[in-house]
Amino acid sequence: MRRLSWGAHSREVMECGRSAIRSKAMNADIHPMAIGYNRPPSYTFARNAGGAMMTSDLWALIATIGLAMGQLTIASILTLRQLGGRWVAGARDEPRAASGISGRFVRAHRNLLEIFPQFVAALFVVHAAGVAGYWSAIGAWIFFAARCLYVPAYAFGPIGVRPACWITGQIGIVLIFADLIR
Repeated sequence: MRRLSWGAHSREVMECGRSAIRSKAMNADIHPMAIGYNRPPSYTFARNAGGAMMTSDLWALIATIGLAMGQLTIASILTLRQLGGRWVAGARDEPRAASGISGRFVRAHRNLLEIFPQFVAALFVVHAAGVAGYWSAIGAWIFFAARCLYVPAYAFGPIGVRPACWITGQIGIVLIFADLIR
């Protein structure tokens, strides 16, 4: 019986685990109904290894949540500067609305909140159906990029740029559903 140092043993165990994952992944692609068939490698290996499945489209969801938090922060700071701390911290009995650049950032944030449930629902459907793949990842990142461009387009952009960004975001949501029909 040979003695292994900690480093050699852990390398041996890792290699054994990798070959098991590879063989499971290769066997999974034999039948179209098998787990991992025609899926991105990250999805297949995470699934077969018994690990958490953080696919690219879910990372796009997290990035979009971060975008929403950033938009809320910017809109809140600009509204505070425009309307004053007394009104913002008060009961807000008399309605006041931010205008100018502050109002544009507030409206851009509200627009994201209006479209965000559709984005989440699209991702939920493809993941619940077990068909999340390349198209859902591409669509999710297109949605995120379009929403990132939408904010400055709304605040500073020329006429026509904001609707183009909005339509591109909608196209991203449609692409997410493409995995359902492939």
